[in-house]
Amino acid sequence: MNNEEQFLSGALIDVRPEEEKEKDYHFDEIVAAANPVNWVEKPQSAWRKFPIFNQDGSGSCVAQTLAKLLGILYWLKNQMYVHFSATHIYQRRSNKPSGGMAGVDAFNIARKGISRQRTSINADQTNLRAAWLAWTLSTSREKA
Repeated sequence: MNNEEQFLSGALIDVRPEEEKEKDYHFDEIVAAANPVNWVEKPQSAWRKFPIFNQDGSGSCVAQTLAKLLGILYWLKNQMYVHFSATHIYQRRSNKPSGGMAGVDAFNIARKGISRQRTSINADQTNLRAAWLAWTLSTSREKA
């Protein structure tokens, strides 16, 4: 190994068996044709603005991306941004306690439901675990 710094991505390769991957929908199965895009330049002041998510090296980039995507999709439908919890997604990943996450895993988790963000987190793995524990304790007290 040379002295160059290695880039480690939190986005993992889909390691499901081929038989399982074959069950996935293909683009042409769900979309008849893509609509043409009419690109219109807008000044920066007219750009839509959404919160900036910062995983701070935690390896939770896939969960952060999906949480933001869901918030934007909710905004497009309801004109109200909801900050969904990347922690709630990331803490339920199939490869835990290893870092990173596969996109398929994130979507499967989201399909089962995710919570809204309760605290502002720009943190490392330790803080994500602490936030998950705090969330778990607070929800168990609410049920009691």
